[in-house]
Amino acid sequence: MLSDAWLVVSPFKEFLSTYLVVVLVESLLASGLFVLLGIVYIERRSVSYLWLWLGSATLVIRSIIGLLPAITTLDPQLHILIDHGLDIILVGAVLCAVYYARKTQSVAES
Repeated sequence: MLSDAWLVVSPFKEFLSTYLVVVLVESLLASGLFVLLGIVYIERRSVSYLWLWLGSATLVIRSIIGLLPAITTLDPQLHILIDHGLDIILVGAVLCAVYYARKTQSVAES
């Protein structure tokens, strides 16, 4: 049974099923990307791909956090705090991947 925490997020109950479908599709896509980048990291053994793989893990966690307000009584403020924190971690991981890739490329060219 879904909790009434959803009513805090949206007063329209008819959008609940649409919301759940969208978040579940997002979860599947994020999980697929996570697995794909894990396979690429295992093949390449590059620190840049490790950072990208860790960044994709934040997408999986975000999709799980996106489901919590609909199925549990997660405080909306805590949900937003976790969501934005994961955004910062994702951006940091991508920046680290790009920095490390450029750094190793510069060393190779020298």
